Amino acid sequence: MSERAVDRTLDALRPAAGAIVLDTGCGSGEMLLRALERDPTWRGLGVDLDEDAIAEARRRAAERLPGRDVRFEVRDAGAVSGRHDAVLNVGSSHVHGGYPGALGVLRGLVADGGAVVFGEGYWREPPSDAFLAALGGATEDELDTFGGLRSAAVAAGFEIEAVAEADDADWTRYEETLAANAERAGDPDSLAYARRIRERRGCPAGRARSASRCSCCAPLSGPAPATGRSRRTRRSRAGRPARRGWRPRTARRRAACA
Repeated sequence: MSERAVDRTLDALRPAAGAIVLDTGCGSGEMLLRALERDPTWRGLGVDLDEDAIAEARRRAAERLPGRDVRFEVRDAGAVSGRHDAVLNVGSSHVHGGYPGALGVLRGLVADGGAVVFGEGYWREPPSDAFLAALGGATEDELDTFGGLRSAAVAAGFEIEAVAEADDADWTRYEETLAANAERAGDPDSLAYARRIRERRGCPAGRARSASRCSCCAPLSGPAPATGRSRRTRRSRAGRPARRGWRPRTARRRAACA
C-alpha cells in the first residue's frame, strides 16, 4: 500500500499506553516497527520462521527503536498464545492455516478492547483462464471476493469499522520491486521468478487488470467463534478495491484489515 494508507491502517489501532503489539508472520518487521513508533510505551513481539528476515528486523529495531521493549523471534506463529492489545497479520494468513480460518485464530489472540490489523488479497473480478495461467497455474478458489472477505470477518466475530486499499499504482510498484529484487539476486530460480512477473504484466490479461492485489484496513469487533482451517492457504496474489467508512456497532474489540 501507499505510505499514507499504511499510516491510516496503523492509526486505527489506538491501544492504551503500555500496550503489547504482536505481529505474526512479521517478515523484516516493518509494520510492527511503524506501529511501535506511534507510542514510546508500546511493546512489541514479532514472530517469523525466516531467520534472515528476523535478523533484518532486529537490525532495524536496534537502529530505529534503541532501548525499546521489542523482540523478534524465529518462531512458529502457531505456537504463540495469550491475549495481546493489538495483533498484526499482513499478507501472512498462511501462518495461521490460511484464510478464512486465520481470522478466528487472530480473534483468539487479541484482548478485549484490542485491535487486529489483517491484510488479505481478493479478486477484483472473476479471473480469466489466461490470467490464472500467467500467475503460474493459480486457481480461482485461492482468493475470495471482497464481499466474501467481509462476510468471513463478520463470521469470525469481527465488525468492520474502516477500510484502506492498495490501488493499481501500489500493485505496479509492488510487482516491479519484486521483479527487480529477484533480478538482483541473480540465481536461476530468482531470474525465472522475475521473468514470470514481467511476462504476466505484459500479457493482455495482466494489462486488463483481471485481478489486483489489494489490502483493506478494517477495525472489527465481536465474540470469538469456532472456525476451521481454510483451503486457501497460499499467499494472496490478487484483489479488488475495497469500500470505506464502516463504523463499529460496539467498541469492545477492534481489528483492521490491511
